[in-house]
Amino acid sequence: MLRTIKLLLLCAALAAAAAGAALLVKRRAQQAQAQAVTWPRVEAVLLADGYPKALSFVDERLRRHPNDALLYYYRARLRYGSGDGGAALADADRAIALGYAQEISHLLKALVHGRLYGDWRRQADLASKALSFDPTYADAYLARAEALYALGEHKACAGAAAAVTGLEPDSVEGWEFALLCREALGDLPGAEAAGLKVVDLKPNDHEAFWRLGRVYAERSLYRQAIKNFSEAILLSGGRPDYYLDRAAACAAEGDLACAAQDRAAALDSAPDGETSGVPARPAAGAGARSRRAK
Repeated sequence: MLRTIKLLLLCAALAAAAAGAALLVKRRAQQAQAQAVTWPRVEAVLLADGYPKALSFVDERLRRHPNDALLYYYRARLRYGSGDGGAALADADRAIALGYAQEISHLLKALVHGRLYGDWRRQADLASKALSFDPTYADAYLARAEALYALGEHKACAGAAAAVTGLEPDSVEGWEFALLCREALGDLPGAEAAGLKVVDLKPNDHEAFWRLGRVYAERSLYRQAIKNFSEAILLSGGRPDYYLDRAAACAAEGDLACAAQDRAAALDSAPDGETSGVPARPAAGAGARSRRAK
């Protein structure tokens, strides 16, 4: 009987010790998770306190963990966002040397060369390098499409845009580049299909309606062109090029009053109402939507 009681007490003690150890492990895991640096956490500091504080936040973590490749990548993203291209490239190279996700780090380098330095050929080449590590990386195809469009290589741009939309059918930016490149190639049915997809996914995109109007005007479908130009004017508040294109479509339809009114409206509209010709891209850069840069 006494032996049984001792065994029961021993089992209870062992169970209590195991429970205590499990609790300690759980608490340590929770502490580690709370201290972990993620991009959303860096971005929260950036939005709340500005770039210097966010940079100091990452620098302080790097002093404690000087071989943390992810931290170098985060600092590269911060520096890219601030326009410090040289420092961003150095940090991206350090992240690559330490083995952090090659495709993301190479893509960030691509965006520095293209968007900060205007070296679109280098952006296209580095985006291709990123794709050699991950052929399913939609953001790299998107950066490649952007660079190829800037270089005037519209056929290759259309191919890169098709790769984006094949991987991510709801990618507005992918369809926007498909619209731009198909229009530049003279593939009007392809441009129309891409433009319709853009306005379906992003109904307030006035530039997409304007480009659709241009496509319809080139096909002599002037009523459809006027409809799309009108939508672009309504959504944008009125831009000179939108009014002028609608004026031309109205004149082609024989509506001279509409044409005259729109020419006058173009003169009266704000001088900053120019279109960029390129889809707006997030300044945050590479990996902003990536599953890897968490």
